[in-house]
Amino acid sequence: MNREIPHLDDDEKDIRDVRREEMSRGRRPRDTEQEELARKLKRDFEELLLNGDGKQFELFLIAHGQEAGTEKFELSMKKWQTYQTERRARQGRF
Repeated sequence: MNREIPHLDDDEKDIRDVRREEMSRGRRPRDTEQEELARKLKRDFEELLLNGDGKQFELFLIAHGQEAGTEKFELSMKKWQTYQTERRARQGRF
């Protein structure tokens, strides 16, 4: 029961066939674009931890869906401050 969809070009057919094959094997197709976004988010966060300041961290939280003044936001800021204080202490900078 292989129905052809007339408006698909060869590339789209190939993509559909690969997805169908992956699904039949029980694997989901990889979303490489989403994976790259996740890698970028992780790199940006690591850079922020090492070189950012409190204001940049606030903006980061807001950009990623936390609302300023909420309990979750304040907890995140407290964790940031604790991390930075401990990091400076380990480096001998108070």
